[in-house]
Amino acid sequence: MASSLPTASTVLSSTMKSPPSESDGSTSEQGAETTTTQQQVVWYFAYGANMSSKVLIGRRKVKPMESYPCYVEGYDLVFNMKGLPYFEPAFASIEKRQGWRMHGVVHKITREQMDHIRRTEGGNGHDMDDFGYREITVQATIYQPWFTENDTNAATSYGTPNMYFQTVDAIALQGPPDINDANPSARYLNILRSGAKEYGIAKEWQDHLNNTLQEYKSAGAAKTFGKFSFVLIILPLFILPLIMIVLSHVVKVQTPYFVTRMFKHLGSLVWWVHDNIWSKLFGSGKNNRSK
Repeated sequence: MASSLPTASTVLSSTMKSPPSESDGSTSEQGAETTTTQQQVVWYFAYGANMSSKVLIGRRKVKPMESYPCYVEGYDLVFNMKGLPYFEPAFASIEKRQGWRMHGVVHKITREQMDHIRRTEGGNGHDMDDFGYREITVQATIYQPWFTENDTNAATSYGTPNMYFQTVDAIALQGPPDINDANPSARYLNILRSGAKEYGIAKEWQDHLNNTLQEYKSAGAAKTFGKFSFVLIILPLFILPLIMIVLSHVVKVQTPYFVTRMFKHLGSLVWWVHDNIWSKLFGSGKNNRSK
């Protein structure tokens, strides 16, 4: 999306929804607030699935203190992290691009919550040059959310209007570019679209997500057969590392490095089989071309 996207001052105005009321006399709530203030607080720039409250709050169990739509100058949204051919070909990342602007949601969370997000993302929190996400710092400019009159799934709370047009240093997760010319799945892309709508991201960016970006389509008998035969062959390879990753998430500890490295090598093997055998027999599992 080019630099024609709106600045904070041009984003259409909308009504701010108030957060749910709280009891002033609740000792437990006051204690929770005191604990939060004692912890290190960070801003987290979400541009992918973590824009959606269903993912961040519902799946990852991370409830931000405040959340706002925002933009970051000099970066673009890309899908250059390998997923699973035919099912989830590519995942989102952030890439420097001069003169461009990307939008997302900036969440105010604790450092502990940020570490939990990293443990449940690609790379399992390990700093690896060739796999998973690493932290970078970006400058996120907050703006007033944009909604249409018919929006019914808007987030119920954000923060305070005095944060509008403020710029904050935020953590963004960036992955190594290990795949080119890949399309995200319809499932994944729809999560981005719903998250952008939920938090009132600028109309131009929502149009970009809805109309410009194309999802992967496994249409046709050949691709359909290739899709299911492929997963039947490769699934047994991932059972052991997947069990260890899930167990690590359940007990809230970092997945051992050797398990993450094993996952990386298995992923490379999977894509070698796709690129050299399956795509030639059944069609591409990473984009909408035939090979």
